Amino acid sequence: MKMEMKIKMKIFSLAWLLIPLAIAFMPRTPALTPSDGNGIDLIHKTCNHTAEYNLCVALLQSDPRSLTADVKGLASIMLDLTLRNTNQTLSQVKELLKDTSLDQRIKQCFLTCVEVYEKTTQLYIPAALNSLQTDSYADARKEGSDAFTTVQTCGRELVKSGGLDKEPAIIDRNKFDQHLASLSLDIIYILG
Repeated sequence: MKMEMKIKMKIFSLAWLLIPLAIAFMPRTPALTPSDGNGIDLIHKTCNHTAEYNLCVALLQSDPRSLTADVKGLASIMLDLTLRNTNQTLSQVKELLKDTSLDQRIKQCFLTCVEVYEKTTQLYIPAALNSLQTDSYADARKEGSDAFTTVQTCGRELVKSGGLDKEPAIIDRNKFDQHLASLSLDIIYILG
C-alpha cells in the first residue's frame, strides 16, 4: 500500500513538473474563440497585469465562463480555480498524514499545512469571493492576500522540514497553489 502511494506520488509529481513547461511553450494566441472576440481580448488584457501572463491566459481560457466574464468575473474564476486546487492539495496532505512511518518533523509540517490550507479553503477564498460579489474590493484584496500568505506558510514549512526529497508532489502542488493565489490577487488589484 505504501509503495503504491509512493508510485502514485512520483507520477503526480512528474505531471506537476511538466505543466509549467507546457505552459511556457504555449503560443500566445488564444485557444478559444468567443463569438464576439471580446472575451479573449479581455483575458489577454487582464493577464497582462499579472506576474505570470502565460499561466494566467492558459488557466482562464480553460474555463468557458471566461469568454463572457468581465474583470470581476475573471477574478472570481481565478479564485474558483484556486479554491478547487487548494482543496485537492488539502486532501492529498491529509492522505499523506495517514502514513504512520512519517518522520516527526514532516508530520508536524503536514499538520501545519492542513491548518493553513483549511483556513484558505474554508475562510479566506470564500470570503474573497463574497467580497467580489458585493464590490468590496478592498476586502477581497485583504482576503486574497491572506489566502496567498497562508499557502506560502505551508511552503516555508515544507522547506524547513527538510523533507523536500520525500514528498516532491506536495511541494509542487504548493508552489502551483501559490501561483494561483498570486494570480487571483493580481486580478483583484485591477478592480481597485
